[in-house]
Amino acid sequence: MKKGLPNNSLQRLIAAADFGRCVRETMDSQNLKKAIDAADLLNDLVGDIITGVMVFREYDQQYRTRRIPLTMMSPIQKMCLSHLMLSLTKWLEIHKNYHALFPSATVDVCRHLNKVIRQRGIPDFRNVCIGHIWNKKTQSPLVHSEIMSRLVTIADGNLHEFLTWLNNPEGNTYPNSVVSIIEKIRDDIVAQYNIQPNEILNR
Repeated sequence: MKKGLPNNSLQRLIAAADFGRCVRETMDSQNLKKAIDAADLLNDLVGDIITGVMVFREYDQQYRTRRIPLTMMSPIQKMCLSHLMLSLTKWLEIHKNYHALFPSATVDVCRHLNKVIRQRGIPDFRNVCIGHIWNKKTQSPLVHSEIMSRLVTIADGNLHEFLTWLNNPEGNTYPNSVVSIIEKIRDDIVAQYNIQPNEILNR
């Protein structure tokens, strides 16, 4: 007998695949499309957050070892943090439009994450500082010190911990990082709707 999966394991895999196909066949096409949209958006968001954190950490290390000057690090910091603020506000929008597809076990985790994002002032930062040079409330230009003050508030005074909360390079254990939460929801949707990789990657 050829080496490989035991007969019972192989039968279970075949049965699971058949079940997945049956689920797809009976599923409303609109629900399936919406699930694929959600999985695609969540997948992009994971990549955006991981990339933003990794780029910041890489250049921060170069700055700390004096390989790049402060005049270069400051705009890199601004670029990466602005990118991450945009990503977190995108999460709020994804949750608003697709939360009905999210696993019920993540409801409280999502509610808490949304609360933290808003309490940190991230949507306000996006609305006031990203893509604008003028503060409508003060009727004056946004200066670097004002932007950095807002970022310090968002990071709760500890930028390293803030970045680790977003994406922990030592391991994103659910629900301890934003990436771990998004990955779990994405993976659960993919499994529930039997979404294939090409349905996300080849859009």
